[in-house]
Amino acid sequence: MRKYITVLFLIVTFSAFGQDQPSSANQISVYPVTKTAPYIRPYIVSLSAGFVDYFRNTYGYSFPAKYQVNNTTGFAPMSIKIEYGLWERSSMAMNIYYDNFTYNFTHFDTGNNKVFSRYPSSNFRLFGIGVTYNYYLGKFIHIKHMETFLSVGLSLNNVQHSAYPQGDTTASRTEHIVSPILKVGGRYFLAPKSGVSLFFDLGFDRQSVFDVGFSCSIQRKLKS
Repeated sequence: MRKYITVLFLIVTFSAFGQDQPSSANQISVYPVTKTAPYIRPYIVSLSAGFVDYFRNTYGYSFPAKYQVNNTTGFAPMSIKIEYGLWERSSMAMNIYYDNFTYNFTHFDTGNNKVFSRYPSSNFRLFGIGVTYNYYLGKFIHIKHMETFLSVGLSLNNVQHSAYPQGDTTASRTEHIVSPILKVGGRYFLAPKSGVSLFFDLGFDRQSVFDVGFSCSIQRKLKS
């Protein structure tokens, strides 16, 4: 199902090049553009859930041969993006990430010429903070009631394991991981005048490959 969502997103994005340019193409999360638009710098808050979890799929981890990962249990990773419009087509954002789930293992051991199985588990928790620069692609991609963007940046992630497999035993483990962020995404305006929109992005940030949620823009006028 996740693969189909990703393919659909790519098709919609690339098919948009031939469409008419909407009036919101030159302004971040403002629809339609008004005469006072150059003096508006919107704050945009986005809340989203992630899919295709990087850590949940054990990428980057090599567990001992005696430990087999059965499955993971828990909720989807969550993120909050707080964005501030800089110019017509760009913004800066602070990203806050949280993930919490449990690895469930089968541990194979031998004794008395027999193979025994145990079923330990390890709680995984991630808290991360990132900063991104976002460039809005309204000059190139034209979709009515929608804006698309490219995000680049870095995140610092605090990762904790309650019982990480090491040899024949387990131990708590803490990591601090710096990760690049590279994503493309968009907002589809559900209520243009209020700034409420459907948010989604696709790419790499070491938390999830695909995110979907909601955004709300909060505007204020600046003195000319």
